[in-house]
Amino acid sequence: MYAEIILWIGAFILGTVLGSFSGALIHRLHFDKPGFWTGRSECPECKTTLKWWNLFPLFSYAFQRGKCAYCHKKIPFIYFILELVFGVTFLLFVQKFSSSVEVIPLLIAVWGLLVLFFYDYLYFEVDLRIVIPAILLAFVWVFFKEQTYTFYLIGAAIGGGFYAIQYFISGGKWVGAGDIYFGILLGLLLGWPLLLVCLFIAYIIGVIVAIYLMAFKHYGRKSALPMGAFLMPAGIICLYNGNWWLDLYLTWSGLGQFYSF
Repeated sequence: MYAEIILWIGAFILGTVLGSFSGALIHRLHFDKPGFWTGRSECPECKTTLKWWNLFPLFSYAFQRGKCAYCHKKIPFIYFILELVFGVTFLLFVQKFSSSVEVIPLLIAVWGLLVLFFYDYLYFEVDLRIVIPAILLAFVWVFFKEQTYTFYLIGAAIGGGFYAIQYFISGGKWVGAGDIYFGILLGLLLGWPLLLVCLFIAYIIGVIVAIYLMAFKHYGRKSALPMGAFLMPAGIICLYNGNWWLDLYLTWSGLGQFYSF
């Protein structure tokens, strides 16, 4: 039991560290900073290079009261949330899949989905320098899965095609081109039955968020919402327990007697 607790604590710490790195990575990619993988972290306001003691995930933000240690400008709270979300997500996946040989690929997939989520949430953009390598890694992972690889390639075709059709019919007004890449990525990670569950969950999340924003007048009928902000969490949910959601639907609909995945 103690070994498991230590493993879970390690997973949480690893997640927060990767979250801290990912926050800096997202900022550097968006603003085309040089050395976005290896560059030193700096305050975006005063440009001071941060010391190692300024970079402890969660704790540095708390101890510095959400301000830069040098210029005392406010640090956006989203960076604290980002680190916390990474930590909790990694903890949950290690807690559930620590005995599985797929735990490392799963954590890599989760890391990629979270980076794409926060990037799209913050900037309404999809950076090809993130999503294309993620698709290539997912494509490699497909050939090590238990199901036949066509199971996942069909998912990629459905996911990419679903958004490609919407994009070309609407001239890019309904969805962005980046959503096509999201569909391909999630199809490769989940396979086609779970991809449908993922899309359903994503749109349910989107409707709930849109209703909430409209209720508080933060959102209008012509306002845009980043689709990746709904697809990526839905993808993570399906990686975690998507089969449970799929079984629930098949049982509820009565289709379980006709399908076996």
